[in-house]
Amino acid sequence: MGVVALISAHRGGGERFRPETYEAYDHAARSGVDYVEFDVRRLGDGTIVCFHDASVRSRAHRAGGAVGGRREGALPLSLLSYDELRVLAGYEVPLVSRLLSLLAGRAMGHVDLKESGYERDVVALATDVLGAANFVVTSLDETSLHAIHRAFPKAATALSLGRGVGDVPLRELPSAFLADLYPSRRVRACGATGVAMDKRLARWGVLRRCAGVGLTTMVWTVDRADQIDRFLADLRVDVLVTNRPLWAMGRRAARG
Repeated sequence: MGVVALISAHRGGGERFRPETYEAYDHAARSGVDYVEFDVRRLGDGTIVCFHDASVRSRAHRAGGAVGGRREGALPLSLLSYDELRVLAGYEVPLVSRLLSLLAGRAMGHVDLKESGYERDVVALATDVLGAANFVVTSLDETSLHAIHRAFPKAATALSLGRGVGDVPLRELPSAFLADLYPSRRVRACGATGVAMDKRLARWGVLRRCAGVGLTTMVWTVDRADQIDRFLADLRVDVLVTNRPLWAMGRRAARG
């Protein structure tokens, strides 16, 4: 803490190319951004890909058409092969292994785990390709971070804060919100070295509390110009996560 925040390009950023594509990730790395953020999921055939959602709707279905002679709803990634996902998504979904190689020596990795169960495989791969000091792992799941801490005690990890509908059962939302407001015990229990908080939680005192006990702080996802300026001016913020990395880097440079 005490220096101007580093910038993490959320899903590679969306200022020049479609987010979550090789083109976006490559552009982010070439732009000089500090971190490139990508979501990690595993397909039914075991392939580990960069994809935000747990399911996919085909282009034909989104347009009101049909797939294979019938309309399809959202298809879980856990049931798909890589080739099937590419067809349904309509673009070349990045492979985590290839993306890590693309980032090596150009930008640090911001690995956002969307699932648990294979986190050690991902961290081992990131360590081999990027180097142990050149990535951070974020997750909403404390069990994933605890497993990483046990297997890779020097790995940088951050507990994600900001759970909502879809992350926990509806009846548990109030208690989950309270636990995110006061996360110190959870962070210590899972061995995380920092927190990655929703920008609203940052404004509601979580940034102050976490920075006050020496945790690395990441704030997501900050896209409004005034909010980018506000968080860049806050020396308690270590990493700013944004879909507008070029704008954020320009504003950071303007601060001198």
